[in-house]
Amino acid sequence: MRTESQRTWRVAVMAAIMAAAVVPAAFAAAQTGTPAPGPAVPKPEECTVQPRSLPLLPPGTPGATPAPIASPAPIVIPTGQPADAATTAAIASTVREAVACRNAGDFRRAYALFTDAMLARMFGSDVTVGPEIVAAIAEGPQRVPRGERLSIVSIGEATIDADGRASAVVETKSRDGEFRDLLFFTKGPEGWLIDEAEPLGAPAATPVAS
Repeated sequence: MRTESQRTWRVAVMAAIMAAAVVPAAFAAAQTGTPAPGPAVPKPEECTVQPRSLPLLPPGTPGATPAPIASPAPIVIPTGQPADAATTAAIASTVREAVACRNAGDFRRAYALFTDAMLARMFGSDVTVGPEIVAAIAEGPQRVPRGERLSIVSIGEATIDADGRASAVVETKSRDGEFRDLLFFTKGPEGWLIDEAEPLGAPAATPVAS
């Protein structure tokens, strides 16, 4: 049975790569190759980042309490300074490639786009990575079928927050519904990496004119 933690963007990459717990997205345009307006479905071929070295977390990484499925308090979206065009584009590129790696079923490349702190929030420490994750890494990339790929609905305006990180609201979609998450990014030597994520719940429905 699918758990709520497998339905958030924060662990969509992890859940999708696990054969028994994919977060599918079915779109006719993706299946036929016919361009169409709407959600973008990043292709596995767009996952080109260098794979994260093993183990996923450096030995001796301090333990962390994995993030809860949902925060008990309302999440406040940061009101930082608008990011410049180059930063905005770089953040969008990170998000797109992370979803592409999810659709490629490539653990090591997907997690190369996450900071150590993000992985520690997900797994706890270098010695508490789940056996199903270890097994999936050992098995190697397992490309997600075309009709089951995650799509990006929108990436909101990026801001630079008081702590120096960037943030943006990201909406994704699967045949199970749409998901809205606040993602935080940290600048690394090779670009912006996903550092934290908070689920915001399903996007509000667009009003229909009467």
